[in-house]
Amino acid sequence: MEHPGKTVATTVLPGHRPEWTQDRTLRLALFRVAQEAVRNAAEHSGGDRIDATVTATETYVELAVTDNGTGFDPTMLNGHHHGLAAIRTRCEALNGSVSVTSTGGSGAIVRARIPLRTTRNRHRVAVPSAHPSPVPAIPRHRKPDPYGNSTSTKSLV
Repeated sequence: MEHPGKTVATTVLPGHRPEWTQDRTLRLALFRVAQEAVRNAAEHSGGDRIDATVTATETYVELAVTDNGTGFDPTMLNGHHHGLAAIRTRCEALNGSVSVTSTGGSGAIVRARIPLRTTRNRHRVAVPSAHPSPVPAIPRHRKPDPYGNSTSTKSLV
């Protein structure tokens, strides 16, 4: 998407856990949030520079989109801002949060923070692969036979 007369700079700092970049669901969410936040800034800020920065820590990934526009009063936001509502919905679907900071004359910052996946805080979201694995899924463990019989298929002879 082009924004004539606007400079859009993007910086991605993978952080301490760069494996988050392999999470397709997270990458797509960040891309869509950035796309909408940059579009909003280009359309409404009145500024000529927009910066989108992605940083990662041990526990979350954060996207900050800033502009050098005129700013606005965030308390005046009402339900008619579909772009911000879409950003909020997308982040909340991944247990994330969104904040909008602005004061008159100093631009705005839209900050989206999404926790990184761990086995403790979120189940893995299945994303269909273009190349399915030829290896069938193998159960992680088998329940022991309550009668003490072997469940192995290997012959002892």
